[in-house]
Amino acid sequence: IEYYDGKGYSMARLLAGGELRLVETDLSSGLETEIGSYPAITLDDYDPGATTFDHQNGRFLLLGSNLSGIVGIYGINAATGNIDYTHASPNYELFSIEYHNNKAYSLARPSGGGDLKLLETSLSSGNQAVIDSYPAAELDDYDPGATSFDHAHGRFTVLGSDLAGVVSVIAIDIVNGDIDYFFASAANELFSIETDDASLVGIIGDHLNEQSIHVFPNPAQNWISFVCKMEFERFEICNSLGQVVISGAVEASPIDVSQLAEGAYWIRLINPSSIQSQLFIKN
Repeated sequence: IEYYDGKGYSMARLLAGGELRLVETDLSSGLETEIGSYPAITLDDYDPGATTFDHQNGRFLLLGSNLSGIVGIYGINAATGNIDYTHASPNYELFSIEYHNNKAYSLARPSGGGDLKLLETSLSSGNQAVIDSYPAAELDDYDPGATSFDHAHGRFTVLGSDLAGVVSVIAIDIVNGDIDYFFASAANELFSIETDDASLVGIIGDHLNEQSIHVFPNPAQNWISFVCKMEFERFEICNSLGQVVISGAVEASPIDVSQLAEGAYWIRLINPSSIQSQLFIKN
């Protein structure tokens, strides 16, 4: 489902089968209306994890395919049900789309393989531009069903992973392609994300075990706090060289990190029988 003007929109099939349809559900009355129906030669299938909504032009956007198996971006007018925009990407394999300012954004790979790239597709001209490319050590893979758009800051947000398999919330600036925010949750397993102005909302599975540390905020500017089920006596913050730059009693939380230079640091929680560590970023 995608939301627009008090209604939920979804591609659907009748329970008995048949052609794909655009269905509108009124979120106050529950009234369900079929807006359009599409023969397989036009729209045979689509990716339920790759839909978004063009609020400027009132269009349901999706990654769909026809009977020939050609995958492209479809724009369906929510008032008439007409497919008034299609664009097949011949050079890139698209996995998801998010809408912003009459453009569709997707993390994609070249058709022959290679690094992930942030791709911008104009929904008026169809022109495609690569904003930036990401080596596997930085962004190896991502969940196409867990993307969103931070309209307040112009950022494509995604649940992505590096070569080590660490899953993080990643926000990519669509102007310069820089990853200007990432957050690896030590307390929860994230499954999906949505943005609301400056906040990220996630659906999670709680797996904070006895040895997990959750550091927040991360990235941090002036201070950090942490949550851990085990009891610890003291902490140490180490830089990338392993040097201890701040230390103290655990009771001294939140911890002032305002004097640290920008970069990556480890906080270590220590008791006589255990040492637990968690990475955090100082902005």
